[in-house]
Amino acid sequence: MPCWTRTHASRWCVLCITMTACGPPGDSKTGSSDTTESPLVLDDTPIDPHAPVEPTETWITESFEDRPLVWYMPEHPRAVLWHFHGNNGSGSDARLIETVAILNELVDIDIGFVAGTCEDGHQWDAQTAAGQNEDLMRLERIRDHLMGQSQWNPETPLFAWGFSSGTKMTTHFAAFALDRGWPIRALAVHNGDPEQAILPTLFVEAANDSATNPSEIDGTRQALSASGIDTVSYLAEERPLDPMRFLRIPAFTEEKSQFQFDELVTWEHIDPEGIRLTDVDNIDGVVNQMRNTSEGWDPVRAGEQIRVVWSTHRVDGQFAREERNFLVSHLP
Repeated sequence: MPCWTRTHASRWCVLCITMTACGPPGDSKTGSSDTTESPLVLDDTPIDPHAPVEPTETWITESFEDRPLVWYMPEHPRAVLWHFHGNNGSGSDARLIETVAILNELVDIDIGFVAGTCEDGHQWDAQTAAGQNEDLMRLERIRDHLMGQSQWNPETPLFAWGFSSGTKMTTHFAAFALDRGWPIRALAVHNGDPEQAILPTLFVEAANDSATNPSEIDGTRQALSASGIDTVSYLAEERPLDPMRFLRIPAFTEEKSQFQFDELVTWEHIDPEGIRLTDVDNIDGVVNQMRNTSEGWDPVRAGEQIRVVWSTHRVDGQFAREERNFLVSHLP
């Protein structure tokens, strides 16, 4: 059984973990009988908000049963996170900038991830029982597929992460995993209510998110806490737009970012300090204007950054370090 202690010094967190590989001696897929000391150092130094956000390792994108599957598996995964997209999304949503920012924090400490796509191409089936649930059966086939080509083994700890309607699937999947005897440890949910959550859960909400019901999410969180289950919550507040915010988009230069900012000032959606002037309910109009008339370099992804900064119904990566720390704290 791995043992661990945690110490905090300034903005660094050091986890000292004794990892025991699982599986029969010499098995190239399930590990060996060697036991090694593997100190895990979590870098909590400030992240450059103007650095381009790209995967720090090579992620795999493939078609699994005619649907997008994005995944990364380190040589010796400490854990594996299951990613559940929102309505009308796909496994390719793992490559959205703010989600990449979150996944990079896990990949950098040898935690793998799997981002599949729901059966109907619209929404995960978070209701049907396991035996008749096409989504759960596909996820089990994905697990077998990836275990067959990596060091992921039945003892590897699991996490579930979801956005919007995908938050409900985190709970449904967790119950399925526990029934199968899979070692799922904790959940992280963005902009949605996981409803009957059964494991330690981190919540991220957005201050101007009109697509969620804060009272329902708060009710789920309070029920978890009342049951003695670990929960933590973060609220993404709206902030002024930084002229260099668009540097998070790869290939943007300072000149391109400033141009995009100045265009929004000219259209009177923000003032020269980056403060929003237009009604937040007009976010779709702002984004559509950017897509249709902007002379900027990547108005589609720039528009997504506006949605994030204005704290609407989007994944926000500003708490990526906190998510990483929460999940790691629930490793065995």
